[in-house]
Amino acid sequence: MGQGIIYCNEEDDCASICKALRKKKIKAEAYTQIEQEENAERINYLTGTFTQGGLPIIATTHKTGKNLTNPNLRFIIHFDVPERNIYDTHVGQLAYSPDSVVYDLVVRQMRNSKGEDREEIGSDSESIDYLAFHDSSTQESVHNSEHNIYHETQEGTFRSWTVLDQHTAVKTCDDDFVFGNASGVPKGMCGFFDADDFAKGQSCELRFIYEKRVYSASVSADYSPSRRVKIHWEPALGKVFKRLKQLDEISKVSFHRSGDKTYELSVL
Repeated sequence: MGQGIIYCNEEDDCASICKALRKKKIKAEAYTQIEQEENAERINYLTGTFTQGGLPIIATTHKTGKNLTNPNLRFIIHFDVPERNIYDTHVGQLAYSPDSVVYDLVVRQMRNSKGEDREEIGSDSESIDYLAFHDSSTQESVHNSEHNIYHETQEGTFRSWTVLDQHTAVKTCDDDFVFGNASGVPKGMCGFFDADDFAKGQSCELRFIYEKRVYSASVSADYSPSRRVKIHWEPALGKVFKRLKQLDEISKVSFHRSGDKTYELSVL
């Protein structure tokens, strides 16, 4: 069925909706705080990925999302119904999609791209995943998309790792991390490195960026019954960590997902 945009009045609602969808294994990202300089790289990445068809759903505010364009856009959900002039702008975003749908969550009414009533449904408890994905073929296409940005990762502390959100995790450094050019990845956060569904012996190349230099890395599962997962990086990055350890300037390392299989590292 294609991709969709969820419109809200508040940015906090965008984040909450995306978090709820991800728990149901539906890939969604909050397209918010676009004017903050520190978010420029992330916003550019989301814009490009969504436009090129690599992200099924974006949640954004009425003001922020009005200029988003996507030839594959097939539905819009109004978590908060906007004023009429903004509503018309949203309908215009679907101009090239004759089978598209606008859904107003508040009034529980589906309309086609011409603004005509299309279907009444039940109570709010049927939730967004029904509203957008009640067609089973749509749900299958979202779950099995080859272009999903990342796997679901629960926030929290996993041994020496702390997952702050879908994009950032912090590792408390021990000697194995500093001197071994590798780190174990606890089972609860393997999704942060897209390794939660790895088979025994499976591996994948990664890119680590530290101080604007790109280093080769990988994530792999061993052949043990528990399929222990580790990340590894090239010796050149290991030398950087060793030097910082000698200077007593490294205690934690932040991993920030900045692209597909790409992570920017910061020493804390």
